[in-house]
Amino acid sequence: MRRQIAFLFIFLQFAANVRALTPQQWKEDLAILRHAIAAHPNPFHKATREDFDRKADALAADLLKLQDFEVVARLAQLVAILNDGHTRLTMPMVENADLFVGHGKIAPPKIQPFGYFPIRLARTTDGLVVTRASAEHKNLLGALVLKIGEKPVAEAESALGPLVHCDNEYERGYLLPEFLVVPELLAAVGISPDRGNTSWTFRLSNEEVVSRTLVPVSSGGPLEWSYLNSSWKPRVERHWFNKLPDGPIYARLTDILNDPKETVAQFAKSLFSEVDAAPEAPLVLDLRDNQGGDNTLNDSIVRAAIRSKKVWEPGRFFVLTNGGTFSAASNLTALLERWTPAIFVGEPTGGAPNGYGDPKLTVLPNSGLSLLVSSLYWQLSAPNDKRDSIVPLLSVEPTVTSLRTNQDLAVKLVDSSGKKPISATGSFAGRWAVPGKILKIGFQIKTDQTVLSVRDLKMDAQPLENLKRHDDTLEGSVALGSQTLTVRGRLGGRYFLGWMEISDRPYAFVAELQ
Repeated sequence: MRRQIAFLFIFLQFAANVRALTPQQWKEDLAILRHAIAAHPNPFHKATREDFDRKADALAADLLKLQDFEVVARLAQLVAILNDGHTRLTMPMVENADLFVGHGKIAPPKIQPFGYFPIRLARTTDGLVVTRASAEHKNLLGALVLKIGEKPVAEAESALGPLVHCDNEYERGYLLPEFLVVPELLAAVGISPDRGNTSWTFRLSNEEVVSRTLVPVSSGGPLEWSYLNSSWKPRVERHWFNKLPDGPIYARLTDILNDPKETVAQFAKSLFSEVDAAPEAPLVLDLRDNQGGDNTLNDSIVRAAIRSKKVWEPGRFFVLTNGGTFSAASNLTALLERWTPAIFVGEPTGGAPNGYGDPKLTVLPNSGLSLLVSSLYWQLSAPNDKRDSIVPLLSVEPTVTSLRTNQDLAVKLVDSSGKKPISATGSFAGRWAVPGKILKIGFQIKTDQTVLSVRDLKMDAQPLENLKRHDDTLEGSVALGSQTLTVRGRLGGRYFLGWMEISDRPYAFVAELQ
């Protein structure tokens, strides 16, 4: 009896703090949201004020017929119009949902928090794969998602896409799997008929197609998760590195924040000391899934990289990125692109080399929703660099097979470039990262001569002068107008890779044997 009374007390206390809002209360919150957006340094740099105002007015007119969860979805869509990944409405999730997690503090919602389905998804070239599941659904690990309810998963993604705050389509694709496991959002966009139990269709690892009814988790207690493999299980450390057997030195930064046991500066010092002590091993700096942190900590990594002797050996420094490389992490990629010969591998970054950040918090008073609005412009590249992402020279994406077998295709690609060359001569075609764009290049490497072609620069089969070859490395120069273009490259596996230097600035290139 006492337990029942205690439970009833907790329920009533919770109900007193969580309530449905009136249309007038939502109208007040919408007005505050519109005012807060105006504090952005340049809110309509990618959208028009007219479109934003038109959609805000339409939402105000619809408030009488919308439930709270539908209003939240419409507000998120309104903010996402701005196409600024730092300016976003934070979803009101139950405790321990581990979704839409940022570095700043947010307020607890005053409306009914959203639940989540007990699975987590990751994107591959083959589709969305289950990488984490509750114990009850452990056999779904590694499964491909085919349908949510009666709708193909592609239709669900298309419906939810406009709600996703992002700098570019790569970040949108990266974040969408989180939106897909929130029943309130699926219901708001018409993928599910309601916010309750939903039938999902999967293709298991054995190719069997199964339907499974997933029950939303609506309480705040921690869930006991099972993982597809160890790489998906969160580690306690924020950063670490280790030497892979007969391969590169692999360094991982999960965010740009100091660890309680080691600052970023200490990490950078120990990492590059290890790099310079390793005679042949290339360095792989993994910034995938890194959502940023403190921009002021980036300098210690960049300075250590510039000072490192091994970094300046051709084809020895690689940086891994994907759509989750964002904020301070994407700023770090821009700095490494500018000041080092780093070769980027993987998928395009979720953040732009120049963009807005450092969001300020506004709490909508009636709903308690947290609105974040960018406050500063970060210019890490040239003023005229309009790219919305940094695109890798070596493109590689995970597949369903690589996830199921715990293979990191990006690291494998880097490792292959460090092997003995398939051929010391031949025709190589590839790409060269110059400020703000990527140019197509070609090398014809012979025993006693190497020629370079860059069609965009009207350079066709130009012989390199002062040619030097030592083992698998090659160096030479060619006139580029009034300047000298110096090539420093290394043959490894089926690649010729390194950088081309103009005015003492390195610009990375990768060319593949044809």
